[in-house]
Amino acid sequence: MGPRFERVNYVGYGDHDSNTAAADAHVVCDWSSYAGLASVQVYDDTPDPSSGQIVYYSFNYAAAGAGRTDLLENTVVYLTAQESTPTGGIAGTAMLEGMADHSEIKVTAYPGGSHAYTDAAGHYAIEALYAGNYTVEATKDEWSDEDVEGVAVGEGQQTTGVDMMLHPITMAELCESPNLSIPDSSPAGVYDTMTLTDEFEITEVEIYVNIPHTYVGDLIVEITSPEGTTVRLHNRTGGSANDLIGWYDSELGVDGPGSLVDFADESTVGEWELWVSDNAGADVGTVVDWCVQAMGAAPTGVDEGEHELIPAEYVLSGVRPNPFNPVTTVTYGVPAESRVSLKVYNVAGREVRVLVDDRIEAGYHTVTWDGRDDRGNEVSSGVYFCRMEAEGHEASAKMVLLK
Repeated sequence: MGPRFERVNYVGYGDHDSNTAAADAHVVCDWSSYAGLASVQVYDDTPDPSSGQIVYYSFNYAAAGAGRTDLLENTVVYLTAQESTPTGGIAGTAMLEGMADHSEIKVTAYPGGSHAYTDAAGHYAIEALYAGNYTVEATKDEWSDEDVEGVAVGEGQQTTGVDMMLHPITMAELCESPNLSIPDSSPAGVYDTMTLTDEFEITEVEIYVNIPHTYVGDLIVEITSPEGTTVRLHNRTGGSANDLIGWYDSELGVDGPGSLVDFADESTVGEWELWVSDNAGADVGTVVDWCVQAMGAAPTGVDEGEHELIPAEYVLSGVRPNPFNPVTTVTYGVPAESRVSLKVYNVAGREVRVLVDDRIEAGYHTVTWDGRDDRGNEVSSGVYFCRMEAEGHEASAKMVLLK
């Protein structure tokens, strides 16, 4: 990267004379006696190696001896060097699941941060990129972030076909009120479970607990996800002055080991387990109630290969987006191959559209409704109901079309 820095003599080295470089910085020089600790590091927001934006000296320049003048001269040359003209580019599509208008999705290429916005059809093109490897990220408020890593760009080359699909952010919340007495001085503790059926990939989780206890310093509290990840929410901290009541981790701090971000990218579907253990004598308490609140996007279990999920029962998982205009997506689950009927009705109970009427294989599936009836006519704004029937199972979901 630019000119080579020659050896600089320095005496009186201390802990304040070095630092660990950030992930997006480059260590140009380190210390002969402390390899890996930066004495000089640079930041460059483009892959062009001829120049950068920041050079940081970790040490007292005035205290340096021979070589410091050459170092300063090289730094000036590096910072003022003219970068070459970038001639590469990246193009593709970024789309919003279930929507007809895909405009205003921000697509950014890293390093560098060059970006473009999609048109209504979802097309984008990022221009003026240097040759190198990029991560391309698509973002829009209230939709999931999606990215593609390792996108190679050559000089004068536009890399095409970098496509992404964003999914609507959704939330699921479920609460239980077990009113479980916590056995005193019993490390085996007590368990309570509940099953989430709303199915998506987790981006964020909050856990609520209402556990009054005469000495919370006796307690260990853990939460385990359907995929078996365990996080210790409370680890024998506190005393007799407070109960465990509130949301982790917006109101209460997670003690660990583990943190709630450990649940990211897991599926919400399945059994969540709360475990509470009392590890000393003479104090009592109760698990009054607890809740799991998950946010995320992208129904999982659909076209997921070896990770495909099979629901334990027939389920109409949801309608997203809702309200919608003009297209929405219905997600449903089938535990075994069977005939499934999925139809849309108006508030008067009249059939509007047949979405599914066929034998469907086991797993989670999606189908879209474009706001039209069986004859292809657009229906008016209003409330509709999606009704699922399969092997004696019946379920319905409200759909709101707004124009």
